[in-house]
Amino acid sequence: MTTSDRPGEVFDPGQRAQAAQIQATHPQWAVLWGCASCRFWAFPLFAAQPATIISASDPATLVARMRHAELASTPHRASHTPAPHPPR
Repeated sequence: MTTSDRPGEVFDPGQRAQAAQIQATHPQWAVLWGCASCRFWAFPLFAAQPATIISASDPATLVARMRHAELASTPHRASHTPAPHPPR
């Protein structure tokens, strides 16, 4: 975390910009940088599994975990192959 005596200075501008970029490319998520935790956080804006909150210390890991959560929240469709009809 960057410290400063100047009022109104934004802490960790690089990480906040990365979080904004991730959110721009993944609009189904609210993404932020936690300057106290030094982690990226993602909150789903879709019907995810209950209590889904993703965090990671780097953007690549965050995005990978977000994708995993998206797949886990997608209804699984069983591939259905009709059984062959018995000969008559």
